[in-house]
Amino acid sequence: MSTHEALTVISPIDASKLLVMPFDTTVTIDAALERSATAFQSWRRVPVSERVAIVTRFAQTFEARRDEVVQSIVRQMGRPIRYGAGEIKGTLQRARYMTSIAEESLKDIVIEDEDSPGFRRFIRREPLGGLN
Repeated sequence: MSTHEALTVISPIDASKLLVMPFDTTVTIDAALERSATAFQSWRRVPVSERVAIVTRFAQTFEARRDEVVQSIVRQMGRPIRYGAGEIKGTLQRARYMTSIAEESLKDIVIEDEDSPGFRRFIRREPLGGLN
């Protein structure tokens, strides 16, 4: 496989090959985009509470694999290992903060309208996604 057919990740530490990944073709990329658009239609119906649970599981797994992730960062980027804990901490802080505010931030905003009794107005945030 030539260098034009694949992406080769070289470690800045010792110039060793860490990964050789073949480039996708236009056909495989189009198929992946189609699968993504189809999956989004299901994903957009997943309640926020379930999405929060998924991100929470990610954070737990990410933290449990802390040492492995730090070593990967060191090997791929040449980042000194002493900064690894900060990389992990920052990612976990952001993930946990976003999950802590998700339910409140994404709930419907009810608009009080005293001039129209019996009529409910609200703003609902819905994922748009898609490729359009």
